[in-house]
Amino acid sequence: GDVYKRQIKPISGYSEGNQLESMPSIDFSGAVRIWPHKTLGEGHFVTRLRKSNSSTWSDVKDLLDDSSLDQDHLRIFSQFFETTLQLTPGTQQIQPGNIGLKSFGNRLYWTPPETPSLTGLDVRHWGWWLGTIKSDRFIPSPALAYALFPEDAQKVLEFAVDDPNLITYRRGSPIATKNIGETPAGWILVTCAGNALGWGLVNRDRMKSYHPRWLRSL
Repeated sequence: GDVYKRQIKPISGYSEGNQLESMPSIDFSGAVRIWPHKTLGEGHFVTRLRKSNSSTWSDVKDLLDDSSLDQDHLRIFSQFFETTLQLTPGTQQIQPGNIGLKSFGNRLYWTPPETPSLTGLDVRHWGWWLGTIKSDRFIPSPALAYALFPEDAQKVLEFAVDDPNLITYRRGSPIATKNIGETPAGWILVTCAGNALGWGLVNRDRMKSYHPRWLRSL
């Protein structure tokens, strides 16, 4: 896209963008650099973009991300899908064999087919983060849990709002299975009022909480 020149009015703490020699056709003087030692904030770069009328999908179709799905990751995820999830409209797009499944390191993602190449960028998440492969097993992500409805999972543990076990789970502490009734071993979707909170892993006489660390209560 093209930078709108002089559309961002300079104020105290702002300065013009630097011209990139590698992109001489674009005028960066209308962009803004915001300095943390001159104004509030942590420092930012701001610009307004305009789509070129000549831009078409064919211009970027050859830049599609070519990351493939590691076959070991596919095998491990397939085992998780078969033992934990139901094949529903909500899980259909992530079922094993879907072309959107991609491996990035030890993480598994679902990415839209039209995703352009992100090579060279510092990317935190490459798409819908489904989970992480650790020691030949699949650890489902909070992002996967939040996208599911109870009917998408084979095993669901529903907590009432006033259930003391809910507080224990949200603290990240294990729960004795005798306190939550008959619960089969394996991954279980934990919900409250029908809304997914995260995952639990039932093993023998307790359930380990996989409630995200950044959401845990004291």
